[in-house]
Amino acid sequence: MNRPTQLTMRRGTLATVVVALFFGSSVATAMSPTIEHDAIGCMRAGQFPLIVATLSDRSAAEIERAHVYFKAHRDTEWYYIELEPGERMSYRASLPMPLPDVGQVDYYVMFIDADFQTAQTEEYTADVTSAGCDTPVAPATLASSIVVFATAAHQAAIPVGFASQGITSVVAAAGAGAGASAGAAAAGAAAAGGISATVAGLAAGVGAAAAVGAAAATTGGDEPASELSVSGSPPTSSPAPSPSPDVSSGPSSLSGNWVGAGSQGILCQDNACESWDLFLSLQQSGQSLSGTARARRRTACPSADDIIGEEDFFVLSGTTTGMDVVMNAREGDFELNLNGIVSGNGMSGTFTASDDGCTFGNWSVVRQ
Repeated sequence: MNRPTQLTMRRGTLATVVVALFFGSSVATAMSPTIEHDAIGCMRAGQFPLIVATLSDRSAAEIERAHVYFKAHRDTEWYYIELEPGERMSYRASLPMPLPDVGQVDYYVMFIDADFQTAQTEEYTADVTSAGCDTPVAPATLASSIVVFATAAHQAAIPVGFASQGITSVVAAAGAGAGASAGAAAAGAAAAGGISATVAGLAAGVGAAAAVGAAAATTGGDEPASELSVSGSPPTSSPAPSPSPDVSSGPSSLSGNWVGAGSQGILCQDNACESWDLFLSLQQSGQSLSGTARARRRTACPSADDIIGEEDFFVLSGTTTGMDVVMNAREGDFELNLNGIVSGNGMSGTFTASDDGCTFGNWSVVRQ
């Protein structure tokens, strides 16, 4: 499985690595940081897992980067969150809230010191359960302001298998480029709270990793956010986006027709060759949603007997709170669960479905 950085080696829970960095004709070799971390074997669905790692041979001033990488076990796209320094060289971070049906979550911890020497734990897999797990829960100070960093262009706005609650912004991967202007245009909304900037970029047809929040605001300091090098060179800083006007956190009512077609709609991740156009007819009363959904097959896998253009119809119900929207569409025993965020005339997020061929992925629609 590909990792989001190539500047690492790893063995065991206590990771000690020697990395040689080449600068012209000179070579610098030094011992990497030493990480101590108690692996998490389980996570409670609906709670924010706390990740803690400790360094035994470095001071805080010597650490350049401290990250925890994570993803749904069934997903291929890694995200990361910056670990915050605490007492006695202890670093901690809150992961987003895993959804009940995510099954398992993969994660690992990485540190880079001031000499660009890296250390990384092994990759861990934690079972997501609804009960019987005593993994520490992150405090509200961490769980209420999670900044998610993408590692590749065109990643989903919300990591597959995780809830949007607590995520305040999504920062682009280095070199995303194509969506930089869309991210800058929406940065004001991300800085004000929520990740409407990211979803606004998605609605405009830009990859989620490119539609960024205010990068400088996400670091918790005066320096702009920066990304790990993926080619073996030292990390470089990305300039902070220029100031931009605020963006609405969502429409006052979701009542009306919403369509996802072309590059939008339902995009399966476990069967990437399968996609559907999505049509929603919604009525909102207070925070409650009702209506109908129609899905029309746009693409199918070559080995399947599915028919392009076939349609399914569903009865839809759901709720909306602020920018968050949760909808459930049913037809007989089939169930489609949509979790996402509203921004202006767009909605986007992740889905799970009770279907052997397409069980999870991303969805997006725009108001008609």
